[in-house]
Amino acid sequence: MSKVLRRQDVRDGRLGVKRPLGTMALLAVSLFGCTRDRDAPKEVIFFVAEPKPGFGFSQAELVLALEEADRAWRRGCSDYPLPTLRFRPSDLAEPVIRDGRNVIRAVTGRFCPDGARDTSDCYEARRAAITHSYPPLDGTRADYVSRFPEFDIELNGADFRWKELGREKLLAILVHELGHVFGLKHSCKFPECDEEASRAVMYPYPLESDRTLLLSPTRADCDALARLR
Repeated sequence: MSKVLRRQDVRDGRLGVKRPLGTMALLAVSLFGCTRDRDAPKEVIFFVAEPKPGFGFSQAELVLALEEADRAWRRGCSDYPLPTLRFRPSDLAEPVIRDGRNVIRAVTGRFCPDGARDTSDCYEARRAAITHSYPPLDGTRADYVSRFPEFDIELNGADFRWKELGREKLLAILVHELGHVFGLKHSCKFPECDEEASRAVMYPYPLESDRTLLLSPTRADCDALARLR
C-alpha cells in the first residue's frame, strides 16, 4: 500500500485481491462485502476534470469516450440493471480524496498520488489507469441500490501517449475502469490468469501487446455482474 494513500481501493495496481484467482466466477463479489439488489439502479454522477494539453484528448472528447464506454456495458449486458452514470465537465482541479464527489481526471507529469513524496509513492507505470473506491461518507455500507461507494478514476497520461495510442485504446481502458464502478474486480491476479480470465474486459492489463483489444464486456464479464445480485 502506498505510504500516502491508506484507503480501501479497487484499483489497477497492487492492492485489492490478495489470493490467486481462477475465473470470473470467483470474482463476482460486491465491494465492501455487500450484495446488489436487482431492482432500481441509482444515478451516479462523475465530475470530469479538464485534461492538460499533454494528455492528448480534450475534456469534451473524454466525456464522449466515457459515455461510449458506458453504452458498451449497457449493450453488452443488457439483461443486467446497471446504475445510470452521468459525466459532467468540471472546471475544478478535482482532487482525488474521499470527499463524496466522484472524479475522473487525467494525470500528466508523474503518475503519482497527490502529495507523493518520491517515486516510491507513485503508481505502477505500466498501469494505464487506477480506480479508487471509498465507503460512503456517512459510514454506511454500499449496497449499490441506495448507497454507492465514491469512485475516483485517474488516467495515466504520464506514461501513456494517448493521442498516439488512439481513441480505441483509451476507450478500452474506460470500459475496464467502469467495470470497477459497476462492482467488478480484476478477472485474475496477474500472472495467474487462465484463458477465460485473460479474455475478459476485467483482465488486469487491457492494453497488453499480444492481447485482442476489447471495447465491450464479454459474456464472462456479464455473468460476473449477474453474480453480484
